[in-house]
Amino acid sequence: MVDECKEKRSLLSTLAKEPRKKIAKCKNKNHKCDRKNLYEVYTMANKITERDIYNAMINGTIDAETMKAFAEKKIAQLDKRNASAKIRAAKKRAEGDALLETVFSFVGDEAQSRAQITDAMVAAGHEVTVGKVGARLNSLVADGRIVKEKGKVAGEDGKSKSVTLYTLA
Repeated sequence: MVDECKEKRSLLSTLAKEPRKKIAKCKNKNHKCDRKNLYEVYTMANKITERDIYNAMINGTIDAETMKAFAEKKIAQLDKRNASAKIRAAKKRAEGDALLETVFSFVGDEAQSRAQITDAMVAAGHEVTVGKVGARLNSLVADGRIVKEKGKVAGEDGKSKSVTLYTLA
């Protein structure tokens, strides 16, 4: 039985080079050389890879049917990827909108810099950075909900420095 399997494997390797031929099947179902394995080996040997298709395009030896099928497959993959990207972008926008309202709630009548607003938010338990807060503050200024103005604030070293201050409109 083992010799029969070896013989069929050698036959399989020669058949793999010639497409559309039937595969010799092992009659012993308990042996490793079962029908499923033979079929998988046969299909793997005859599978056309993307590299093969691109090389055929470069050489100009690809037929129109193969190129059409390849292009349709790639377009379907692009559509799937774009749909996933839209879903991810919508989730990000929703998170950003929630953060926008949170930042707005921390802006008061008293002028504050974005660093001061960020420190207040972190003290309240929000996980934000100065960059995220600054981007939301710029959006609020563009919407006209808050006002931006230049001002001076005492720095850590005691010297005053010029910063942008935000207050309610």
